[in-house]
Amino acid sequence: MTEETDNIHGYTLGLWVTFKDLESLRSYGPHPIHQEFVKSLDGLLENVVVVDYPKI
Repeated sequence: MTEETDNIHGYTLGLWVTFKDLESLRSYGPHPIHQEFVKSLDGLLENVVVVDYPKI
């Protein structure tokens, strides 16, 4: 939980997904199971923000 609420813009959920390498990340988005999941969310979400952070 954070007390930083000035810039949440109404977002109520955040997901963190970790991949073993860049190839895994690139294959995740178009994967049929992921695409099926994305379609199941149709009409449930107003906005989505995706941010990729490189491994440091």
